[in-house]
Amino acid sequence: QIVLGAEDRLVFFNTATFKLEHFNFIVESGLNMRLAKCLRLDDLGRLWVGTKIDGLFVIDFEKKTVENISEKNGLPVNHIFGIAI
Repeated sequence: QIVLGAEDRLVFFNTATFKLEHFNFIVESGLNMRLAKCLRLDDLGRLWVGTKIDGLFVIDFEKKTVENISEKNGLPVNHIFGIAI
C-alpha cells in the first residue's frame, strides 16, 4: 500500500487492487492532516504521523485506534520534524 496525506485525511492506495481506501475512524479521532509533517509505517503495520503542533499520532489499522502522544503525556515538544523507527 501507498499512504497519501491528503488535505483533510489519509488515503491509502492499494497497489494490488488499484483502489483507494479511506478510514473514517482516523477522521473521527481529531487528527488534522493539514498539520501533518511526516509519516512512517512501522514493522507492526502502525502508521506514525508527526504534526506541527499536536505531537505524534499512532494509527493502528487492525485495532482501528488512534493514539496521540504529546507534551501532555511526556513528549518534550509537539512540533515533529521527522520520524525514525
